[in-house]
Amino acid sequence: MSSILKVDTLQKANGATPTAADLGINVTGNVLQVKHHTIDPGSQSTQSTSLINNGLNITITPKAASSSFLIMMCMNECYIPAQQNAIGFAIHRDNYGTVSGDSDNATIGYISGAYNTYFNYNLHCYDSPNTTSAITYRGKIKSRYANTTIHWNGDNTPTFLTVLEIAG
Repeated sequence: MSSILKVDTLQKANGATPTAADLGINVTGNVLQVKHHTIDPGSQSTQSTSLINNGLNITITPKAASSSFLIMMCMNECYIPAQQNAIGFAIHRDNYGTVSGDSDNATIGYISGAYNTYFNYNLHCYDSPNTTSAITYRGKIKSRYANTTIHWNGDNTPTFLTVLEIAG
């Protein structure tokens, strides 16, 4: 047996209009929650040829196991001071577990001629972890070639990580 509830207006105690998430309603495609992390630690650098944390991370507890996540990372003022080098970027779920949106094997910002150039890089990926346990997304970075330093956050420009939970 099913019931039908009809109302003209729903209102929270503070007078605001409730969202679908407030009501516990998961409508496929709706954004259930958004988390954002910005850092501006000043210029960072590494010579590591293995992916290391870039300082961006977000822990989020899914509202439903059927949810998916849109993860967006923006790395600003990336800088390669040498010819024939590139930067590898990735977003990992739960540190070194499943990799989401891994561009580690790409030659992002590859410099073959003139160098000492700044560039910005955006990585977007979609993940469906199938859990209601807390998960953490982390930004990763590395130098693609040994003995070459790469830099990011030059001139103290902030970088960003944003995670949107989308109802499935």
